[in-house]
Amino acid sequence: MAEKVDDTLKERGDVYGDYKGGLEYRKGLETLMNNRYFQVHGINMPDKDMFLFNDIFAKLSRLAVTPRHQDSMHDLAGYALLVEEVIKNEKADNITP
Repeated sequence: MAEKVDDTLKERGDVYGDYKGGLEYRKGLETLMNNRYFQVHGINMPDKDMFLFNDIFAKLSRLAVTPRHQDSMHDLAGYALLVEEVIKNEKADNITP
């Protein structure tokens, strides 16, 4: 089992780059997003809003290494639709964003 997982991790690393580099990239995106939010609103972006972007940031990190990887583009579109659905449900349930 561990051998199979190791094979998968190597395969993903060959396509998307090293995991640590991806984490650093995602942290940079989070910082940029929060900085812009702070410029406009004068406060940090709430964690619950920043959390909505975690999966999107992960896909952008992968696309930075392999920009024409069709599966990542498909996943990115799917995550955007899921975030849209969360926002719609919050509005329908009168949950303050």
